[in-house]
Amino acid sequence: MAIGARNLGISGAILGALTLSLALPVLADEGDKPADTVQAQSPRSEGRTRVYGSSTTYFLGRQVLDPNDPTSRLFQMPMYQYLTMGADDVGVPGFSIHMSGWGRLVPFHQAGERSVAGDLLIGTVTYTHPRNLVTVRAGRQILYESAGNNTMMDGVYVRVRPKIPLEISAFGGWVPYQGSDFDLDRTVFGGRIAYRPWQFGNIGVSYTGQRADGQFDRSNLGVDYSFRYFRQVEFAGYVLVDLVSASFQETSNSLTYLLGRDWRFTLNYGMYDPSGRIPKTSIFSVFTDADYHKVGADVAYYGSGWLGANLYGRYYHYEDDDHGYEVGLRPILRFDGAGAGSSVGLEVARLKGFQNAYTQARVFAAYRPEAFRRLLVTADINNYFYDDAVLGWDVWRRMDPSGVTPYRHTGDGGYKRSHVVSLTAGCDLGKGARLQGDVAVHVNPDFTQAWSGLLKFQYEFDTFVK
Repeated sequence: MAIGARNLGISGAILGALTLSLALPVLADEGDKPADTVQAQSPRSEGRTRVYGSSTTYFLGRQVLDPNDPTSRLFQMPMYQYLTMGADDVGVPGFSIHMSGWGRLVPFHQAGERSVAGDLLIGTVTYTHPRNLVTVRAGRQILYESAGNNTMMDGVYVRVRPKIPLEISAFGGWVPYQGSDFDLDRTVFGGRIAYRPWQFGNIGVSYTGQRADGQFDRSNLGVDYSFRYFRQVEFAGYVLVDLVSASFQETSNSLTYLLGRDWRFTLNYGMYDPSGRIPKTSIFSVFTDADYHKVGADVAYYGSGWLGANLYGRYYHYEDDDHGYEVGLRPILRFDGAGAGSSVGLEVARLKGFQNAYTQARVFAAYRPEAFRRLLVTADINNYFYDDAVLGWDVWRRMDPSGVTPYRHTGDGGYKRSHVVSLTAGCDLGKGARLQGDVAVHVNPDFTQAWSGLLKFQYEFDTFVK
């Protein structure tokens, strides 16, 4: 989501005001009590406000295609800033504020992009009853109701959990454009009712409608369900129906069996129509109307010792009786047991689609020295070997700089291999602060050799004030 400097200033002013209003009481309270004492007390039991936030800065180096000359590349060094601020139990118990946004600066070689961009991603004011009976949330938010498909909304969400085993929710508002702009015609509304008679299961029915340009962009009816038998067996899934086209949209289901603490066996089945997630008024819904089925199984071992492993397999059935599959094995050796220490792993996989296939060979490792536990170094070498050579944009333009012949994804003269090599070094600077540097090289049909780098600084805080 990108906006101009004017809207970025508005979002920045909102975040800045929230930062100032929350920082002043924090500094005042921190001066009265030591930091460890402030963070140790509970806001609910002591009637105190919890203030939290995080700031993440990315300095990225990358190569992109020149829009004026696709045969050449431009080197960019954009800077990204992600900021999150919030407070719980502000004034009265249950009242909270949460905001998060991002900004981007491309100092040179914009390649058709804005030099300054950004957006306010989430900005909500929420009240939750102390016993969680009622929740009201207003502002920009993302819906996670089963039929909501993670829709972004500027509006109001209400959830009620009465003393009987029911959960009822409803929402309504507007779907924002990129750049914090909106149209009163782009509305979204819906709700969910769930029956939860036991601690180990529930079943819910939900609906989400989205309108634009005088017609329905989306109209979904969903059913979600879950069941747990003791602690060993878990079953969960959902079904979505597209009421606009009066067709079955998608379903996903998984059955998991836990054998002790170390073994996990999972069976899953899904059927998906990719066009169901695209608004009906979008031109892209015309180009993807094929559905597919997926049946899979996973066996994972999470032992507390030095060995861990994951074996997985998938079978795909596409329209027109096309078939595909995916199988893979990922063992890991942990030199510090199950803790977050040094490890090395290997992954071998095979994926076949309805047009091409590849074999994957990957080696990855992580190293955390005993003498300096704050440092973590990782390495990842990932290789893909294609059955049919892939041309890619870079290969095609070098073979035909004038672009007279039509672009073909596969054919003679292409590459039968891609690989990505990446290195990461990160260090914990102190409580809530971390510095990390990444470097990677990509060799594939689109970029015969593309280097990228990333420098990341992250800071998080969490404190209590009066």
